[in-house]
Amino acid sequence: MTGDIEFEIIIGDQAKHVRLSIPNGAGGGYHVYVDKYYYGKVIKRNGQWIGLMNTKSDLTTDDIQEIGEIIEKH
Repeated sequence: MTGDIEFEIIIGDQAKHVRLSIPNGAGGGYHVYVDKYYYGKVIKRNGQWIGLMNTKSDLTTDDIQEIGEIIEKH
C-alpha cells in the first residue's frame, strides 16, 4: 500500500477525521492522526489489531478493530 488512508469515524458521539500513514523505517503498523493530532500507531499482532497510543486515547478496542478493517480493505 502506498499513500495515506483518510476517513471519518465516530468516536464517542463526535465525527472525527482520521488519517493513517505508514511510518518510515522498521516497526510496521500505521501512524494514527485524529483531527490532525498524532495519537500513536496501530499494528496487527497474532491476527488482532492493537493500538499503541502515545496519550490517553478516546479510541476504544472496537474503534481500533474498525480502523484495522479499513486498513485491510485498502
